[in-house]
Amino acid sequence: MGLGAEPLVHQTNEPTNREGAVLASVGSNAPPPRPLTSNKERYTTAAFLHRPWALTRARLPRGTTVWASHKAFDESLTVGCNLPLLERLGVNVREAKLLVGYKGDKGRRIGAVAGFEERARGSAEEIKIKVLQEFGHVEGWFGFGGEHRGTENGEESERQSVGDLTAIACMNAFHPAEVERVAAGAVEAGFATSLEDCSGVLYLTGAVREEGLQAALQKGMKVACVGHLACEIWGIAYLTERVREMWPDVRVEVVNEEEVKPIPSVKEVKPSSKHNDGPKNDKERAKGVTKKRKTKEGAVDPIEAGST
Repeated sequence: MGLGAEPLVHQTNEPTNREGAVLASVGSNAPPPRPLTSNKERYTTAAFLHRPWALTRARLPRGTTVWASHKAFDESLTVGCNLPLLERLGVNVREAKLLVGYKGDKGRRIGAVAGFEERARGSAEEIKIKVLQEFGHVEGWFGFGGEHRGTENGEESERQSVGDLTAIACMNAFHPAEVERVAAGAVEAGFATSLEDCSGVLYLTGAVREEGLQAALQKGMKVACVGHLACEIWGIAYLTERVREMWPDVRVEVVNEEEVKPIPSVKEVKPSSKHNDGPKNDKERAKGVTKKRKTKEGAVDPIEAGST
């Protein structure tokens, strides 16, 4: 990755005269941004990387700052324990039930279940519109009176009223085990009447997982799968908004790109030595030599020359 910045000129203690560029990227092979220079030719470059593994630290210009926290970003600013997103969707995040523990990590936040303000039911159609406004694209709606995949900008092949919602579960994973945890949390918080009837709960997540989807639909849950990349782009956009709010003089450039994975090397496959077909054995077979080998039981197994 190249950030394209030159070494910093000597800095003074005048922060109001400093300008900078912030690069936010979903991937780790971002193109170089244009350095932002002030009238005194001082600038600095900072970057946040979601996937920093391909970053070559030795190639970074002096004075460049890079932030990277893949796990924390996924947990808090994609779909998972994303309280800013839940608040935008209209639920009461102050009473949200956090779900913790995943893949052997007891402290890892996997998601949150939150009800609407004052436990008021929200129209399912209104919530769908809000989700679309946040992400712009949803890979699939499920349990809304018909299955819809690839829905964009609120356009659907069919619209059906499916009643109201009581809560939203924003989850970073979508397997039957997580569905069970959401159901238990919804019942405990009073958002669902029973583990078998969670028809008022919207399960909001990234990629579609068929096993998780079936488990959620069996409990009557509504499901919105926004897609893996879409939820990451949301997090980068949110960070961008906050940076611009806090530092309006800072220039922000956003680069959204998919991670470039290295092509695995192809190892040369050597012929097995178990059945040696070299020149020496060819001569022995031509002479009619009988070879013998031992079986696993220790018995002698004759192999006639030329047999296969």
